[in-house]
Amino acid sequence: MKKIIGILLAGALVTSAFAADVNARVQVDGSLFTVDNGSFSALTIGHKSQPWNPDMSISINGDRAGASSSFVTSGADALDNTTFGIQAQKYSIWFKPFDMLKVTVGHYATDMNQEKIDWTHTESGIESQGYALDLNIEGFFATAFFAPGWGKSWFSLPKDGEVALEDIYVKAGYSADFGRIQAMFHMIDLKNIWAGAGYNNTFGSVSMFVNALVGFNITGGLTVRGEGYVSTNIDALGISAFVAGGYVGEGDVNRGSQWKIGSNDYGKPAGARLGASLKLTYALGGCTPYIYVCDKQILSDAFALQVKPGVTGSLGSMGWEVALDMNFGNNSFKLDVPVCFNVNF
Repeated sequence: MKKIIGILLAGALVTSAFAADVNARVQVDGSLFTVDNGSFSALTIGHKSQPWNPDMSISINGDRAGASSSFVTSGADALDNTTFGIQAQKYSIWFKPFDMLKVTVGHYATDMNQEKIDWTHTESGIESQGYALDLNIEGFFATAFFAPGWGKSWFSLPKDGEVALEDIYVKAGYSADFGRIQAMFHMIDLKNIWAGAGYNNTFGSVSMFVNALVGFNITGGLTVRGEGYVSTNIDALGISAFVAGGYVGEGDVNRGSQWKIGSNDYGKPAGARLGASLKLTYALGGCTPYIYVCDKQILSDAFALQVKPGVTGSLGSMGWEVALDMNFGNNSFKLDVPVCFNVNF
């Protein structure tokens, strides 16, 4: 399918310098059995809605301009999802008026540094819709993103009303032999601000980064957050670790994500926060065993530890994964054996 559609699109654009690409994915998730505090279920089947893992994506790119969009199943990211309507998402068009300047309109995402275990736990980034400018001059780079979101205005002044501003995200940095340094500023609105600096580098087989972040709001809220990540490979063994935490004051800075590792943890008393994750992998030809361990709030009285050994592999064009997902709480225990099957074409 990908080749056929690609050929048709390439033929339609034969007079231009564009390259078209179409990717489709079929994924079915399930659970062999689940034990959850005395309840039991077996052979569950489902299809989750995962916006970051679309059913189909389309991109057209050339030397000076391009575009992309994707299509995803509506509903929830859960096995009991029964909503299967397809919705389009992440419309984006980019163009380069100059070699050094790239303009993106529509959906856009960026961050300083992102951990590569869950690919989601940094607070140094933004994903929204708006107008983005990316400047690259040799080792120097800068980004400015005016991000109101679909259907909104970045600046508004209602008649007889007050000025309203939506998100603006600014990032700048420099890459050289010593690694990459950068700083960011994220004004969420006129009351809430995030700012920070980051450094990343690779030393032989070891990749690492550190982010230092601080958040303010005018009501007195203060958040201080640090993030650190390291990964390496020793022959077939892969090791990745991420740690994040800091201090949260009496008032939380809006839009911190309470589900992230070492997060603001809304509704809890002010104080220190700390969380961590670890993943070990071992490449064995056609399959890769792994073990994943995560405690998002190590300092919390509500103990919650996830331990997940599993195996990923392929059979022909099909990828598969099976795991033993164990979640430990103060007075609870859940054991799940999730399975996943997917074919990309």
